[in-house]
Amino acid sequence: MHAGPYRAPPIDDGSPAGPRRRVPLRTIIIVAAAVLGVGAVATHYALKTPPPRQARSLGARLDLAAGDVVVEGEDGRALSGTPLATGATITTKNGARALVRTGDGAAVFLRAETTLRLLEHGLELASGEIWVDAPRVGADTFAIKSGSYSVSASDAGIDVRREDKSFSVYVARGLAVMSSPGGRVEIGAGEQGKAASDGKPEIASVKFWNDWTGGMVDQRGAGRFVGSGTGRLYGIDPAAAPGSPARKLGIAKQVVKAVVRDGIAET
Repeated sequence: MHAGPYRAPPIDDGSPAGPRRRVPLRTIIIVAAAVLGVGAVATHYALKTPPPRQARSLGARLDLAAGDVVVEGEDGRALSGTPLATGATITTKNGARALVRTGDGAAVFLRAETTLRLLEHGLELASGEIWVDAPRVGADTFAIKSGSYSVSASDAGIDVRREDKSFSVYVARGLAVMSSPGGRVEIGAGEQGKAASDGKPEIASVKFWNDWTGGMVDQRGAGRFVGSGTGRLYGIDPAAAPGSPARKLGIAKQVVKAVVRDGIAET
């Protein structure tokens, strides 16, 4: 008896028998092209869209804005209470004033027509005049840069002025260190340092200084009034002789408006 080759019996999985369906080659090509196209579009937008920039840290606060005060990057006039980011530029227009409190604890009062930029530690004065109550911050000092000039102070009250080709620092209390391309000097209370162009700073004693801040410079007896909210008003006669004392003012009428915002009172 002749036996043929052995064939294994088919496996019965319960599914109906029938011809196997084949996916057309054209369909496979279309699907592959679509997947590649979506990947290419996603890659294009991923490369074209820049990564998100880290927001600048808030380094100060605009406590008072009187008149036309402009903060770079803000729409319209800045208002009192506006938080200020590190690197922000503040400008006071003609007749305006601004008071900035920095994260270092310094109080910076801007005169009209002044422009400054906030740094991570300290500030940069582009033009104009400022009064600074520099805090005591351990071994560090509060630094003010202005082109090739700079001044640093700790636990002091100083007036800093920058004009086209000159730089001056008046010290009402404490001690300040002024630097220019021509040298470095220490300025004590009641003295003023001046430097022009690249020259060496010169120091002179000041008997009468025109306090444009409205009394912020006068700290005599301030310790007795801490936290009480007591203020004083003085009058200066422009026609008086240099060195004349400020006159006390008698108040005939007074209207006071106070606004408390986030624990800070503006009166």
